[in-house]
Amino acid sequence: MDVTWYHARLAVPRLGAANSSVHRVRLLAIPDKGNKIEYQIDAVRPEEDIPCSRTLFPHVGRNPCWYVSRHAKDPIAM
Repeated sequence: MDVTWYHARLAVPRLGAANSSVHRVRLLAIPDKGNKIEYQIDAVRPEEDIPCSRTLFPHVGRNPCWYVSRHAKDPIAM
């Protein structure tokens, strides 16, 4: 059912967007001395848009938008 609705929205845009993106600030988790972690905003690419599909399950190599938005604030381990 999910894949059918996804392809229907690709074919008929007035049903709603099949793909979208989630904007996030890239927060790096940098290991430090004494098992501590230092958090720092990425200086090279401080912000990014992550492409996602508006579905319940991953499609076309994209995670669902609900999953991406839930994990958008997770720090990136270095």
